[in-house]
Amino acid sequence: MLVRVALFFTVVMGLAGATAALGLVVTENTTQCQSYKAC
Repeated sequence: MLVRVALFFTVVMGLAGATAALGLVVTENTTQCQSYKAC
């Protein structure tokens, strides 16, 4: 049971980390686009 809970938390944290990283990349691209008018 504990293993399942640990696995669940690992998956959730992994998804949260991936989402945050993706959001960071998108935000960075948007900022660059606005800064350098490269869009």
